Amino acid sequence: MAKSLVLLILASLGAIMFVAGCTTGGGETGTTCTDDADCDDGLFCNGAETCVVGVCQSGSSPCSAGQSCDEDTDTCPTAMPDADGDGVADTEDNCPDSANSDQQDFDGDELGDACDADDDNDGFADADDPDPLDPDNPGDFSNPEVILANQDVQMALDEFGALGFVFAPLLELEPPNIAGTYRREVGAGDFIATSNGVNVGGGLAGAEFTITDLGALQISTEGFIFDSGDTVIANFGSSGTFIRGSGNDYTIYSTSSTTCTEAGSDFTLFSVDIETGSVEPETGDLINVTGFGLTIATTGELTQICADRKCGEAELVGGWCVQEVPRTARID
Repeated sequence: MAKSLVLLILASLGAIMFVAGCTTGGGETGTTCTDDADCDDGLFCNGAETCVVGVCQSGSSPCSAGQSCDEDTDTCPTAMPDADGDGVADTEDNCPDSANSDQQDFDGDELGDACDADDDNDGFADADDPDPLDPDNPGDFSNPEVILANQDVQMALDEFGALGFVFAPLLELEPPNIAGTYRREVGAGDFIATSNGVNVGGGLAGAEFTITDLGALQISTEGFIFDSGDTVIANFGSSGTFIRGSGNDYTIYSTSSTTCTEAGSDFTLFSVDIETGSVEPETGDLINVTGFGLTIATTGELTQICADRKCGEAELVGGWCVQEVPRTARID
């Protein structure tokens, strides 16, 4: 009788110990257990917890590399690619190669500000724009048609035509390929007309520049201007520049900035430029080039030395000048 009572008490104690363990599941790592079920926390994404020698051990993710874990569906869908690691899948990212979790897009062109070279979509690349987030400064020059339709451009071209010159920009969509590096020596061209008649007949400084084909009938240009001593006196560049034409004949429509750094100066001139010319098939040289430039904005303080480098009154907003260059050699 006493022996039976002892066994009953031990059996009861055993039941109590079992209940005190993990009969309801969800045992935390390190708690006691009798089998795996005692350790299950009920979360798919935490993996299967196990009971090892009476102690709960944490599980590992059921998903493999390249997969995410969905607790709602208990599945491991393949993670969407996110090349820039900004938390936005490439298929939804307006800048898939530039981290921009905020997805800001000032001009609403579905190209995020982080990778949009022209945030206000006015035709001036941010680096060449006096105000990259203001489409009204300096105005809309976003394609050849609107450039030619611009009131200030029309007025300047009319003034040039009134002097007896014929300037016929092309709009055809089959221009020649002019990508390459070119060099124009000092005095290899001259000014044929300016808005105030000053400097007509003056020789041009030298220039070396590289034209890059961007596709979609666009090019970019980057280069520098030098004097007779080969001293660089200004840098210039443009991007998103349009090229039109057919056969060997082309017209370039561009917006650009030129900064004068001579003698400690820091004066930047923003301009719209239209250049017509031809490619010489045998050499790749640019020949019979006529370049029209109209100043539409400036920043910085104009110094006399910078003013002296400009033709006519081109250093002033509204000033224009036209140059002719019989030949610019291709050097690449």
